[in-house]
Amino acid sequence: MIPKAEIYFSSYSAIALNLDLLDQQEYERNASSHKGLKFALGRIFLKQKLGEHLQIDPSRVQISYTETEKPFLRDSKVEFSLSHSGEYLGVAIGTQQLGFDLQVMQGIENWQQKAQRFFNWSAQELNKYTVQDFCLHWAIAESMSKCLEKSLFTMLKYNWLEEGDELFRKFGVQNWHSQANQLAMSLSELRK
Repeated sequence: MIPKAEIYFSSYSAIALNLDLLDQQEYERNASSHKGLKFALGRIFLKQKLGEHLQIDPSRVQISYTETEKPFLRDSKVEFSLSHSGEYLGVAIGTQQLGFDLQVMQGIENWQQKAQRFFNWSAQELNKYTVQDFCLHWAIAESMSKCLEKSLFTMLKYNWLEEGDELFRKFGVQNWHSQANQLAMSLSELRK
């Protein structure tokens, strides 16, 4: 499946190097914490890409939130989903309800314990799967969670690696996923 949404990637350092004056001011307002900086840079990147997509100045992009804290654009048919992992972030922008996630596939400590806890993987499955499989499973579950606005913990319980095609049909979702250059990525879009 070829995704209908556009996907953009960057690193926090690349975004920080290319800030205009207004973005620099937002960056400095959040400089007191690492988490605040990442939030500000993510918001700046998102507004830049939405501005490009909508062909408007990024400062005019107004983001609202649903009751479940999902960001959206009021009075627009444009859908988007933002994800970050490690020093990377990405945004998917399209016209269908969607969810996007990326996971850096390195430096994950105790992934087997996390897989048992969150995925209910058996000892046999733990021997069968790798850390890359763990990351891809998580990315698919998180993109599905965002797309359908369902609990991540509910989506993590499904076996996306073995039953994915059947599950995508069940939920009425098209899914594109990939592993490359130490990143696992997943984009889920509602079928229309």
